Amino acid sequence: RQQVMADGALLRDLLDYMMICPLPIIARVQRAAFGGAMGLICASDFAIAVEGTRFSLSEARLGIVPAVISEAVLTALGPRNARQLMLRSEPFNTEEALRIGLVQEVVAAEEIDAAIEEVVGQFRQGAPGALADIKKLLHTLTQTPVTPEGKRSMILNLAADRRASEEGQEGLRAFLE
Repeated sequence: RQQVMADGALLRDLLDYMMICPLPIIARVQRAAFGGAMGLICASDFAIAVEGTRFSLSEARLGIVPAVISEAVLTALGPRNARQLMLRSEPFNTEEALRIGLVQEVVAAEEIDAAIEEVVGQFRQGAPGALADIKKLLHTLTQTPVTPEGKRSMILNLAADRRASEEGQEGLRAFLE
């Protein structure tokens, strides 16, 4: 029991960090992603899967529960998709993973490196501070209790702070030029 709790705490800490990490995280998914691997995909910011990859929240078939990864799965897939995947424990394919938003792209095995490089290049086009603030904003809006007034204040302050930041000023100048 204590070892399971300790291992679970480590995975939960990793998933929590992935969701607030200031850098974008890309999941590279190949062959099979069952159980805890699904949590890692859900906590990432972008997921690319190789055609033919199989996915499953298989815990119920093993008599266990995907408790540690549940928050990441719920956040990424929404309550309806999370519920049916957890309860059915049925393996599914890349087409279904794409349909429910688990992955954002499906490619042939020989194209995975190029697909990842393309997404990395797109992320590099964004200002580092802006990317970090986007992740923080989304995490706060979806994972922390904030009153409507608090959300409004946070959003308006962030918009003003980013616009006034060096990155924001440089980006707007470049856009106007």
